[in-house]
Amino acid sequence: MPRFYFHLENHPSWSDREGIELPNVEAAKAHALKLAGELIRDSTVDAFEAPWRLQVTDESENEVLCLAMSASQRGRSPAARDTGE
Repeated sequence: MPRFYFHLENHPSWSDREGIELPNVEAAKAHALKLAGELIRDSTVDAFEAPWRLQVTDESENEVLCLAMSASQRGRSPAARDTGE
């Protein structure tokens, strides 16, 4: 069974050194979506603060897919965002 690695780039960055065995790229995609949801839910990443990417690579370090996340909120000035207003 192939092994896939899930690397977080930006805010904060970390490399997956263990990986996980999954049957195929579709299973890696499903795992990446679940992991991204957990990172957002647990406030590990904040797409409003800085864009981030969850890169999935195979055993040869080839990128097989990437989830990129960024967010913006309209109607608030930068100063209001900094003070939480």
